[in-house]
Amino acid sequence: MSQWEYCAVVGIFNSFQNRHLSPKFPAVWYFAPGGIQIDEIKSKDVQAVTQTIARLGEEGWEMVGCGNLEVAEHAIYFKRRRPQDSTDPSRDNGHVGDTEVAGSARLG
Repeated sequence: MSQWEYCAVVGIFNSFQNRHLSPKFPAVWYFAPGGIQIDEIKSKDVQAVTQTIARLGEEGWEMVGCGNLEVAEHAIYFKRRRPQDSTDPSRDNGHVGDTEVAGSARLG
């Protein structure tokens, strides 16, 4: 049986005036049995969010879907096969690849 780990890039909002996506409170949420670990993306710049998404891909995360969390807030969902020796999907110590994040928190 395959074991998967999941995460989501959240905090991306629709800008209805400019008709584009705008990161307001961007973060990566790692879903684990013990709760959610949140790694905030340090910059609210679109480039920082796109670099984070690219790094997730380099780390083996595959985009599996997207959807709305609230009326204008979007989330992009990822999964990857869980390594045999790890149960913690956020084992990058507060960083997603080389993209610096502002901080980590664990919910749950």
